[in-house]
Amino acid sequence: MPIVEPYAISEPFSTAGKVNMNYQIIPFTYIERSTAVRAVLQGTQIGVIPEDNPRGYSKLYNPAAAWDPQYNLDINLGETLVSFQNAFSVGDVFLTPSEITELPLVPVGRTLANTPAFWNQHRLTGENIKERPYATIYPRLTTKSNVFNVHYRIQTLRKRPGSDPTLWDETKDNAVTQLRGNAIIERFLDMNRKGGIPDYALPANAGLTAETLYRFRILSNQEFNP
Repeated sequence: MPIVEPYAISEPFSTAGKVNMNYQIIPFTYIERSTAVRAVLQGTQIGVIPEDNPRGYSKLYNPAAAWDPQYNLDINLGETLVSFQNAFSVGDVFLTPSEITELPLVPVGRTLANTPAFWNQHRLTGENIKERPYATIYPRLTTKSNVFNVHYRIQTLRKRPGSDPTLWDETKDNAVTQLRGNAIIERFLDMNRKGGIPDYALPANAGLTAETLYRFRILSNQEFNP
Protein backbone atom coordinates (compact mmCIF):
# COMPACT_ATOMS: atom_id res chain seq x y z
CA MET A 1 0.00 0.00 0.00
CA PRO A 2 1.16 3.62 -0.37
CA ILE A 3 3.72 4.95 2.06
CA VAL A 4 2.62 7.38 4.78
CA GLU A 5 6.03 8.78 5.61
CA PRO A 6 9.42 7.94 4.11
CA TYR A 7 11.86 5.89 6.16
CA ALA A 8 13.95 7.88 8.60
CA ILE A 9 17.00 6.22 7.08
CA SER A 10 16.39 4.90 3.58
CA GLU A 11 18.74 3.39 1.05
CA PRO A 12 19.54 5.18 -2.21
CA PHE A 13 17.03 4.58 -4.99
CA SER A 14 14.77 2.67 -2.59
CA THR A 15 11.15 2.39 -3.75
CA ALA A 16 9.87 0.14 -0.96
CA GLY A 17 6.29 1.00 -0.03
CA LYS A 18 5.58 2.86 -3.26
CA VAL A 19 3.08 1.81 -5.92
CA ASN A 20 4.25 1.01 -9.44
CA MET A 21 2.38 2.90 -12.15
CA ASN A 22 3.27 0.14 -14.63
CA TYR A 23 0.78 -2.28 -13.13
CA GLN A 24 0.06 -4.23 -16.29
CA ILE A 25 1.50 -7.76 -16.27
CA ILE A 26 3.31 -8.87 -19.42
CA PRO A 27 2.36 -11.10 -21.19
CA PHE A 28 -0.79 -11.65 -19.10
CA THR A 29 -2.45 -8.43 -20.25
CA TYR A 30 -5.93 -9.80 -19.53
CA ILE A 31 -5.19 -9.51 -15.80
CA GLU A 32 -5.84 -6.04 -14.39
CA ARG A 33 -3.72 -5.31 -11.32
CA SER A 34 -4.77 -1.72 -10.60
CA THR A 35 -5.85 -2.10 -6.96
CA ALA A 36 -2.79 -0.37 -5.51
CA VAL A 37 -2.98 2.57 -7.94
CA ARG A 38 -6.67 2.93 -7.10
CA ALA A 39 -5.74 3.07 -3.42
CA VAL A 40 -3.37 5.98 -4.10
CA LEU A 41 -6.07 7.92 -5.95
CA GLN A 42 -8.88 7.00 -3.54
CA GLY A 43 -7.69 9.23 -0.71
CA THR A 44 -7.21 12.30 -2.90
CA GLN A 45 -9.79 14.95 -3.80
CA ILE A 46 -9.89 17.58 -6.53
CA GLY A 47 -10.57 21.20 -5.63
CA VAL A 48 -12.93 23.06 -7.99
CA ILE A 49 -14.64 26.47 -8.03
CA PRO A 50 -17.72 26.65 -10.30
CA GLU A 51 -18.32 29.92 -12.14
CA ASP A 52 -22.08 29.92 -11.55
CA ASN A 53 -21.75 29.91 -7.75
CA PRO A 54 -21.17 33.33 -6.14
CA ARG A 55 -19.53 31.63 -3.19
CA GLY A 56 -16.83 30.57 -5.57
CA TYR A 57 -15.94 34.22 -6.10
CA SER A 58 -16.07 34.77 -2.35
CA LYS A 59 -13.53 32.03 -1.74
CA LEU A 60 -11.33 33.14 -4.60
CA TYR A 61 -11.02 36.75 -3.49
CA ASN A 62 -11.28 36.17 0.25
CA PRO A 63 -8.75 33.59 1.45
CA ALA A 64 -10.21 33.77 4.96
CA ALA A 65 -13.58 32.44 3.76
CA ALA A 66 -14.42 28.90 4.81
CA TRP A 67 -13.88 26.28 2.11
CA ASP A 68 -17.16 24.72 1.08
CA PRO A 69 -17.00 20.89 1.04
CA GLN A 70 -18.96 20.85 -2.23
CA TYR A 71 -15.80 22.15 -3.89
CA ASN A 72 -13.88 18.99 -2.97
CA LEU A 73 -14.66 16.25 -5.46
CA ASP A 74 -13.55 12.63 -5.31
CA ILE A 75 -11.65 11.13 -8.23
CA ASN A 76 -13.45 8.89 -10.69
CA LEU A 77 -11.01 5.99 -10.44
CA GLY A 78 -12.19 4.01 -13.45
CA GLU A 79 -12.15 6.96 -15.84
CA THR A 80 -8.80 8.23 -14.55
CA LEU A 81 -7.26 4.80 -15.18
CA VAL A 82 -8.43 4.95 -18.80
CA SER A 83 -5.34 7.08 -19.46
CA PHE A 84 -3.20 4.27 -18.03
CA GLN A 85 -4.93 1.67 -20.18
CA ASN A 86 -4.56 3.81 -23.29
CA ALA A 87 -0.80 3.94 -22.71
CA PHE A 88 -0.53 0.20 -22.09
CA SER A 89 -2.65 -0.64 -25.14
CA VAL A 90 -0.06 0.87 -27.50
CA GLY A 91 2.89 -0.73 -25.71
CA ASP A 92 3.99 2.33 -23.74
CA VAL A 93 5.28 2.26 -20.17
CA PHE A 94 5.79 5.04 -17.65
CA LEU A 95 9.47 5.90 -17.24
CA THR A 96 9.20 8.28 -14.30
CA PRO A 97 6.51 8.88 -11.65
CA SER A 98 6.38 12.55 -12.64
CA GLU A 99 4.42 11.43 -15.72
CA ILE A 100 1.36 11.24 -13.45
CA THR A 101 1.20 15.04 -13.75
CA GLU A 102 0.55 14.66 -17.48
CA LEU A 103 -2.54 12.51 -16.92
CA PRO A 104 -5.87 14.19 -16.16
CA LEU A 105 -7.58 13.39 -12.87
CA VAL A 106 -11.24 12.86 -13.72
CA PRO A 107 -13.73 14.18 -11.12
CA VAL A 108 -16.45 11.86 -9.92
CA GLY A 109 -19.50 11.96 -12.20
CA ARG A 110 -17.41 12.85 -15.23
CA THR A 111 -15.65 10.84 -17.92
CA LEU A 112 -12.21 11.29 -19.40
CA ALA A 113 -13.74 12.52 -22.65
CA ASN A 114 -15.73 15.38 -21.09
CA THR A 115 -13.12 16.44 -18.53
CA PRO A 116 -12.00 19.43 -20.68
CA ALA A 117 -15.62 20.64 -20.80
CA PHE A 118 -15.81 20.28 -17.01
CA TRP A 119 -12.85 22.59 -16.47
CA ASN A 120 -14.31 25.10 -18.93
CA GLN A 121 -17.19 25.39 -16.45
CA HIS A 122 -14.79 25.84 -13.51
CA ARG A 123 -12.37 28.41 -14.85
CA LEU A 124 -12.15 30.15 -11.48
CA THR A 125 -10.14 27.20 -10.23
CA GLY A 126 -6.53 28.32 -9.95
CA GLU A 127 -3.59 26.31 -11.22
CA ASN A 128 -2.36 25.87 -7.66
CA ILE A 129 -5.63 24.14 -6.75
CA LYS A 130 -5.51 21.95 -9.86
CA GLU A 131 -1.93 20.91 -9.14
CA ARG A 132 -2.43 20.22 -5.43
CA PRO A 133 -3.70 16.61 -5.87
CA TYR A 134 -0.58 15.69 -7.83
CA ALA A 135 1.60 16.84 -4.91
CA THR A 136 -0.16 14.22 -2.78
CA ILE A 137 -0.08 11.44 -5.36
CA TYR A 138 3.43 11.83 -6.78
CA PRO A 139 5.46 10.80 -3.66
CA ARG A 140 3.50 7.55 -3.45
CA LEU A 141 4.28 6.34 -6.96
CA THR A 142 7.22 4.75 -8.71
CA THR A 143 7.84 3.25 -12.13
CA LYS A 144 10.57 0.83 -11.11
CA SER A 145 9.86 -1.52 -8.22
CA ASN A 146 12.76 -2.93 -6.23
CA VAL A 147 10.88 -5.54 -4.16
CA PHE A 148 9.30 -8.59 -5.77
CA ASN A 149 7.27 -11.48 -4.38
CA VAL A 150 8.25 -14.47 -6.52
CA HIS A 151 6.08 -17.60 -6.43
CA TYR A 152 7.91 -20.71 -7.56
CA ARG A 153 7.25 -24.37 -8.24
CA ILE A 154 10.29 -26.57 -8.81
CA GLN A 155 10.19 -30.20 -9.91
CA THR A 156 12.82 -32.89 -10.27
CA LEU A 157 12.03 -34.77 -13.46
CA ARG A 158 13.06 -38.29 -14.38
CA LYS A 159 12.95 -39.53 -17.94
CA ARG A 160 12.15 -43.14 -18.83
CA PRO A 161 15.36 -44.94 -19.82
CA GLY A 162 15.82 -45.05 -23.56
CA SER A 163 13.28 -42.28 -24.28
CA ASP A 164 13.96 -39.13 -26.28
CA PRO A 165 15.64 -36.66 -23.87
CA THR A 166 14.14 -33.70 -25.74
CA LEU A 167 10.51 -34.82 -25.29
CA TRP A 168 8.41 -35.17 -22.14
CA ASP A 169 5.76 -37.86 -22.03
CA GLU A 170 3.25 -37.41 -19.19
CA THR A 171 2.20 -41.06 -19.38
CA LYS A 172 5.71 -42.51 -19.06
CA ASP A 173 8.03 -39.90 -17.51
CA ASN A 174 7.82 -38.97 -13.82
CA ALA A 175 8.09 -35.90 -11.59
CA VAL A 176 10.05 -37.35 -8.67
CA THR A 177 9.87 -34.47 -6.19
CA GLN A 178 8.66 -30.89 -6.15
CA LEU A 179 9.05 -27.74 -4.07
CA ARG A 180 6.53 -24.91 -3.91
CA GLY A 181 6.73 -21.60 -2.13
CA ASN A 182 7.38 -17.91 -2.45
CA ALA A 183 10.32 -15.62 -1.81
CA ILE A 184 10.52 -11.86 -1.37
CA ILE A 185 13.50 -10.58 -3.34
CA GLU A 186 14.88 -7.06 -3.12
CA ARG A 187 17.03 -5.34 -5.69
CA PHE A 188 19.35 -2.83 -4.03
CA LEU A 189 22.30 -0.61 -4.80
CA ASP A 190 25.61 -1.89 -3.50
CA MET A 191 27.11 1.32 -2.13
CA ASN A 192 30.18 -0.53 -0.80
CA ARG A 193 31.18 -2.07 -4.11
CA LYS A 194 34.84 -2.15 -5.00
CA GLY A 195 35.82 1.01 -6.82
CA GLY A 196 32.93 3.03 -5.41
CA ILE A 197 30.28 4.82 -7.41
CA PRO A 198 31.37 6.07 -10.84
CA ASP A 199 31.29 9.79 -11.53
CA TYR A 200 28.64 9.87 -14.25
CA ALA A 201 29.52 13.48 -15.10
CA LEU A 202 32.89 12.47 -16.52
CA PRO A 203 33.04 12.01 -20.31
CA ALA A 204 34.79 8.66 -19.79
CA ASN A 205 31.67 7.36 -18.04
CA ALA A 206 29.22 8.53 -20.69
CA GLY A 207 26.58 5.92 -21.31
CA LEU A 208 27.02 4.21 -17.94
CA THR A 209 23.96 3.68 -15.76
CA ALA A 210 23.34 2.60 -12.18
CA GLU A 211 22.04 -0.75 -13.43
CA THR A 212 25.48 -2.33 -13.01
CA LEU A 213 25.47 -1.43 -9.30
CA TYR A 214 22.32 -3.36 -8.42
CA ARG A 215 22.52 -6.55 -6.39
CA PHE A 216 19.80 -8.96 -5.24
CA ARG A 217 19.05 -10.35 -1.80
CA ILE A 218 16.35 -12.62 -0.43
CA LEU A 219 14.39 -10.98 2.38
CA SER A 220 12.20 -14.00 3.19
CA ASN A 221 11.51 -17.45 1.87
CA GLN A 222 8.45 -19.55 2.65
CA GLU A 223 7.84 -23.12 1.50
CA PHE A 224 4.34 -24.36 0.80
CA ASN A 225 3.83 -27.67 2.57
CA PRO A 226 0.08 -28.46 2.72
